[in-house]
Parts: sequence; C-alpha cells; structure tokens
Amino acid sequence: MGERLAPALFQLPPDLKIDLPLLKDFLAILKGRIRAAFEFRNKSWFDDSVITALATTASRYASRKTEKLASPIERTARYVYVRLRKETYDDAGLDAWVKNLDRLASSADEVFVYFKHEVSAPDLASRLRAKLDRT
Repeated sequence: MGERLAPALFQLPPDLKIDLPLLKDFLAILKGRIRAAFEFRNKSWFDDSVITALATTASRYASRKTEKLASPIERTARYVYVRLRKETYDDAGLDAWVKNLDRLASSADEVFVYFKHEVSAPDLASRLRAKLDRT
C-alpha cells in the first residue's frame, strides 16, 4: 500500500501509566517504517516528554476526546490523526473541532478524523466536512 497506507493506531490500555523508556523502545522498533498514531488512555501520558519523544520520531499523538477523557490537542508529525469518541456532537462542538483542525492542519500533509462507530458517525462526518469546506 506504500504511501496510501493510513497511520496505524496504537491504543494503550487505560491502566498503563507513563513508561517513557517503553515508548522510546517501541518507537525504535518501528524506525519510521510505518506512520504511527498513539492513543494514550491514561492521563499520566499527557506529558511534554511524551510529546517530545513522538515528535522526534515523527509519530502522531492521536488527539482523543470522550465524555471522560480529553487528550492534549498536539501535532507531533506531518499528519493529523484525531479520534472524536463522543456519540454525538452539536454544531458548537463541531465548530470547536473545525478551529482545532484548522490549527493542526496548517502545513500538514494529511488529516485523518475518525468518529465513534455509531449510527450517527456518517452524518457527523458529513456535517464536519461541510463546516471545514466553508473555512
């Protein structure tokens, strides 16, 4: 698939606390062979040292937003990878993400946005796309 391959998502379990040596070892194994996005589901990972490690290897900090946990919205690679995990978003919520995506996407090569696998996901994606097209 080469360049058409989207980033692989590595989703860490909620009970795994920050382990910077483990992350650096894993990034060394990847050696940039694939584009990677990391979703940290434990707040201890929301640390500048993690952002620096990912940026050093051009791996992506997967921005994640749920009802219970919101990760920092940072770009650490030339691509953007966002997971919007609420079941629904009103217009104000989508407008906020339009602003975030505009900021994150400046000088990005590609943008990947994923909604939660709910019946509303296609409609949410269409509404977000229409809002982005107007900016």
